[in-house]
Amino acid sequence: MRTLIVGSEEKSVCVPHHQRSRLDTQHFRGVDQKYAGNFAAWNTFLEFLNDPETQKLLGEEVSIICEDEGGSGDYRINLKYSRNVGWESTLEVGDLKAGDDAHAHQRMIGKNACAKFFEQGYIDAPATKWVTLSVTLNNGKIFVQTIYPGVDIGRLNGDLTTKKGLYFFDFNNPGE
Repeated sequence: MRTLIVGSEEKSVCVPHHQRSRLDTQHFRGVDQKYAGNFAAWNTFLEFLNDPETQKLLGEEVSIICEDEGGSGDYRINLKYSRNVGWESTLEVGDLKAGDDAHAHQRMIGKNACAKFFEQGYIDAPATKWVTLSVTLNNGKIFVQTIYPGVDIGRLNGDLTTKKGLYFFDFNNPGE
């Protein structure tokens, strides 16, 4: 468990045990691994949390949540860094070129969602300056439910290509 300074208070930050291995195998695979959904700036969640820019950005966002909403509940937090920090796992339909859709195929994401995924290696996953976190704030603690490089794709429910205009990359797809 680590702490984060929020205003003048310290808040504990923890990742539930059942989330750690998933995050390590999907998003913190090593900075030398140029793949969709992987971080390029940090090898581990601890490196992410100890990054001075993370401390500043996350501290500011949690402070706003605490002031505006009382700081208790489930929240999605988007952090924009001054540098590229990883590779997206999605591409918006507006960024596609003619013929790209022919190289994407529908597939399930978990039990409740589906989307079109590009054939592996067809397009390199774009680099990103964004990090999305899903957190639960409770009694001065920040429980990180998930964290990934890229823009917030929201809850995984329904057809995400049709509903949100998102195409996905397999996590083994190369990053640019």
